[in-house]
Formats: sequence, C-alpha cells, structure tokens
Amino acid sequence: LNDQELPGAFLGHLSRRLGLNPEANKEQFFQLCENISPATGKNLTPRYVANRTVNYDISMHAPKSVSVLHALSKDGHILEVFQKAVRDTMSEIEADSMTRVRKNGKDEDRHAGEMVYAEFYHMTARPSKDHLPDPHLHAHNVVFNAVFDPIEQEIKAGQFRYIKRDMPYYQARFQKRLSDGLVEKGYQVRKTAKSFEVVGVPQSVIDHFSKRTNEIGQFAKE
Repeated sequence: LNDQELPGAFLGHLSRRLGLNPEANKEQFFQLCENISPATGKNLTPRYVANRTVNYDISMHAPKSVSVLHALSKDGHILEVFQKAVRDTMSEIEADSMTRVRKNGKDEDRHAGEMVYAEFYHMTARPSKDHLPDPHLHAHNVVFNAVFDPIEQEIKAGQFRYIKRDMPYYQARFQKRLSDGLVEKGYQVRKTAKSFEVVGVPQSVIDHFSKRTNEIGQFAKE
C-alpha cells in the first residue's frame, strides 16, 4: 500500500454475520472466492458449481476535475464526500439484493437485503504508454455471489440480474450524492453529458489528465 491506495474493507450486513475482519485480508478474500465461509471452513452456499459466478466488481468513478483537485489540493473533504457517496449507494444496492427460490417446486425470486463485499479505493488510473498514471479517484466494490435468505435462514447465491439491469440508476444516484456532497462543502459544479465537473477546473486540465481515456478511445477508433 502507498498513498495511491487505501486498505481494503469488508462491508455489507452479511460480512458482519460471517464475522469477517473489518479490514480486508487476502486469506478471507480468497476463501470467499472459493465459496468457503471463513467462520466455519465449510461451503458458504449449499451448492457449489465449478463454473459459478464468483463475484461482481461494481466500480464508481469521480469526475476528472474532482480527481485532479483531490490530488493537487490534498483536501481530505473530497475523499470523505466520495467515500460517503460510494457507501450510501452500495447500501442502497444491498437493500435491493435478491436471491432465487427453487425449493418445493417454486421458481421465483425473493428479497434478501444482505450482501458481503470488499471495498477498495484507488487514487490513480492505470498508466498509459510513456506517461505516469493520471489522477483518477475511484472505488472497486467486489461483491461476492452470496446473500442471506431471511425466510430460509441460510446463505445462498444471489440473483444479480436486477442490480445489473438497474446499474445506470445506481450510477446516477452515486453521481448525484457526490455532487451534492461537494456543493455542501463549498464547491460549485456544472453538468456534463454523462456526469458533472467542478467549476473552475479548466477543460484543458481535464483533457491533460485524461490520457488513459484518450488512449482507449484512440484504440477503439482504430
């Protein structure tokens, strides 16, 4: 770890039910990937399918102007607002989580409301060719394929179809929370086609620190 990454954390109501360490560690992370309960050493969910979906990475990204200000100003408020927007959005996603119901001939989905995921914050983008990494504040939420069924009282695989379908909504909610939080701290924002930027950060600066995005766009164009 360095100043470009923060220690990971296990979050979600199911993480507490499983007794996971608050700070993510490699051993428990790998156990969850292998569908093993760190608490018991046994299967996390009743069924184990070799080619099962292990987890989903729900990523949330700050607009480039926010990342640049965070990197240059060292304003701790920016990270606090970003983290709160991420966690509030993930709490909303967790509250909407579902599981499949197949017992007794049923074929339906049931509300679960408990997930387990590992949260990681990064401060920079991947380096582009011949350049240092650009400022890029973003979070990876690695959601494991396990939820708690409140009726059957057991941990089961999740039904993530609805979350994937509604991801544009959740991303919009995250951007709204982030922009509102920054405005409360005294920043001014301007709307863009897909998100927002902070007023006062020139477009030339945003473009200059978007080398990775430009590189991907050029590759796609070619």
